Amino acid sequence: MSAAVAERNAMAVCGPPTSKQLGCSGMKTHELLANLDAAKKQKIQNEKLRNMVLDTEELALKVHQQSFSAKPHAELSKLHARAGDMVKDYRSHLSYAHLRKFNVSRYMTACAQELQVRELMNPDDVPDLDPVNRLLEHLHDLKKHQSLRVLRSGDGGAGDAKWEWYVPVLEQGIQIVGKVQTLLADSKLKGAQWADLTAPVLGLLKDVMTQDVARSSLRTLEEQIRRLAFEIEEVAEQQQAAVSAGEMAQAEALYYRKIAMQEALADTITKQFDAIDRSADEIFQAPLRRVHEVHAKANQEIHALLRDREVLKKRCELDLASLTTEIERVNLDDYNVAKAASNTLERLNCHIKENALAQDVCWTEIQRLEKELARFGQERVEHIKQLMKTLEQEEKRKIEYQHFSEFSSQHKSLLELTIHNCELGEEVTDSVDEFISDNCNAIERRMRDTERDLEELRLEVHQKYLEHFRDMYLTIGDLQYKKEANVAALEEKIQVAHMQQEMHMESLNPKAKEFSQMKKDLSKNKDDLEKQINTLRQKSTLYIEAFKPTEQALIEAGRPFEHPVETLRKMNESRKVKLIAYHQLVSGEEGEAELSNERRVLQQLRLTPKPDSPT
Repeated sequence: MSAAVAERNAMAVCGPPTSKQLGCSGMKTHELLANLDAAKKQKIQNEKLRNMVLDTEELALKVHQQSFSAKPHAELSKLHARAGDMVKDYRSHLSYAHLRKFNVSRYMTACAQELQVRELMNPDDVPDLDPVNRLLEHLHDLKKHQSLRVLRSGDGGAGDAKWEWYVPVLEQGIQIVGKVQTLLADSKLKGAQWADLTAPVLGLLKDVMTQDVARSSLRTLEEQIRRLAFEIEEVAEQQQAAVSAGEMAQAEALYYRKIAMQEALADTITKQFDAIDRSADEIFQAPLRRVHEVHAKANQEIHALLRDREVLKKRCELDLASLTTEIERVNLDDYNVAKAASNTLERLNCHIKENALAQDVCWTEIQRLEKELARFGQERVEHIKQLMKTLEQEEKRKIEYQHFSEFSSQHKSLLELTIHNCELGEEVTDSVDEFISDNCNAIERRMRDTERDLEELRLEVHQKYLEHFRDMYLTIGDLQYKKEANVAALEEKIQVAHMQQEMHMESLNPKAKEFSQMKKDLSKNKDDLEKQINTLRQKSTLYIEAFKPTEQALIEAGRPFEHPVETLRKMNESRKVKLIAYHQLVSGEEGEAELSNERRVLQQLRLTPKPDSPT
């Protein structure tokens, strides 16, 4: 009775067994009621069979206790045959399939399983490939878009090189994602956790692909530079024409106009440096920072994912080893118990046969062995009860072993499936890590190329600035040289006027006043020219200071060039040599007419602008 009470309590706590107890969290109400009804019917049937056997043995015991005769002997033989048939029927119909609970929790504890069923892979699950498929379609769209941009541009410029660079990166990414897709198709894994890892790097890759090159930000400034350079050439032609026509005042005005335009050109070229610096932060430094941030975050998430998969795999392997050990132990115990039960049944059957033989002997000695026969009858009842008890225990053992075999088979399949998916998950994670690392490294290499392009662009701008600065500085130096020569000529005229004034003053000649006024006018012109020369000197100094960054950049880059100051110095020395040759020619035996002619040519050369020297 205590075993039956414990069994009913176990059923009340755990509920009846179901076919999906390893994978499901509950069952429907009508299934629960059906199982309870089947258990109740099976229990009633077992009790009925047991009571029938016991009742038959009780009747046999009563016959044993009566006075023996031929009729009781016949009745007893019939009852023994009937009881034997009932024992066989009891043995064939005895079942505990619904009375013994399929207790997963007990088996989990007995097999030392740490992982719960809900933590393992479900065989009914299907892989979720939609996120990976969308990722693969996105990569194909990006590749198709970049290929069309390369075909449409077709000018062989920097834009083509930038677009062509992304095509192999996208092709390699498509191969890796295809491998991930194949691995996930053979698993029960969800692809969203790996597809989400690639979203930041794909967004960064798309942003970098749509960026313009640094040279595009300089197009407006380059157009302004070309326009100013063209206008400077026109002014130079007008200046040359004015000098040829003898219009020195107009030529001087054109000098100042040319200098102003060259200053505007230098300012425009300087603005290119600011544009390059702004572009460098937008297309190089900011994307490079994002690449490092995205790669670092992806590495953290990938390491966490690999760590989780490795922990789950190790736990599954430990549970699988524990389950295998428990299966071996239970199989051995079941074999030993079954063997012991078989020996017991064989022994009991032998006892029953011996009992029947003993009764036959007793019937020949009824009078003498009446009491002994009654004792054997009571012993038979006890043997029959022990036999039924052994049969019940054996049936319970079979059901218990069947339940354990079903549990171990299902749970072993779940553990092996989970380990297989963990291994696939690790391979998928490694592939995604390779995809992210390749794209990040490719973008970083591209940013380094962009940095080198920016440096080359700066050197081109510095070289262009050198050419325009040389023209502007030589123009100012040429004008300054001619004005200084004009000041020297005015000083000679002032000295001659002073001498003429002194001579007329000695003779009280009224023309002394004219020479005095002439000297004042010449002095005023000289002061004006000296102010203009000082202004030109200040501008030259400012231009030299502004040229120093370009000078330093060209020197660091190893670009040979002649400094405009050195060029101006050589040009002025050449002029001085030429003037000395003119003075030597004048101091010879040439006539006064030839001397006057050379002076006019010299005066014209002073006011004629020097043509631009090549770099």
